[in-house]
Amino acid sequence: MMNLIDKYAPQSFDEVMGNHDAVKACRYYAKHPEYMPHLLFEGYTGTGKTTLARLLRDALGIDGVNYACKNASSERGIDHIRGEIMRFMRYAPWGGVPFKLLVLEEADQLTPDAQKALKVPLETYSHCRVIFITNHMNGIIPEIRKGRCHVFTFNPIDSRDIMERLNYIVDREGLTDIDLTGIAERCEGSMRDAISLLQKEIITGGGRDYIDELLQRYEKPISAGGM
Repeated sequence: MMNLIDKYAPQSFDEVMGNHDAVKACRYYAKHPEYMPHLLFEGYTGTGKTTLARLLRDALGIDGVNYACKNASSERGIDHIRGEIMRFMRYAPWGGVPFKLLVLEEADQLTPDAQKALKVPLETYSHCRVIFITNHMNGIIPEIRKGRCHVFTFNPIDSRDIMERLNYIVDREGLTDIDLTGIAERCEGSMRDAISLLQKEIITGGGRDYIDELLQRYEKPISAGGM
């Protein structure tokens, strides 16, 4: 069974539920990239921070050598900033895009010294924009979160928005007898957790017939001469 989180990841700004100020701003930046500053997406887990960064990247047409996404939890020291990150930011974009784009997920995991090393590049390399993504705002040094980024706080998603998305998914999947209200209450405002709970419910609960149908639909016999 395909991961429902991946299968139903929003493909446009219209599909993003909740956090309307951030969505509205990203729509604007997509149309007017010349006004886009460095961004800091902070807040509750599973509320669309990484998704919105991806949609903004796609809307701006930035990819290939002009785009980099790094997880700071695995590369968090000052040497990484002075090496790979600085090399990426230093050179101008290629192919007519408005600027290079660097996304730093779990940015609070960068050491304070590593974050301080970013201060000058953020001001110097006007041909590169950075989107910092974090669940823990207090892990970002004041020099970045106050003076160098436009900050958007992502709040828990309203249960009505979560129900709307879950209903869309079960309709597309042809599912019935799923306790969507219970899922919406248990996910505590996280769309990612809600869809994960839905997938678990399909496998272990009311969606058992659906799993059996999928297995029958896609099961293929193995030929005698094949592996």
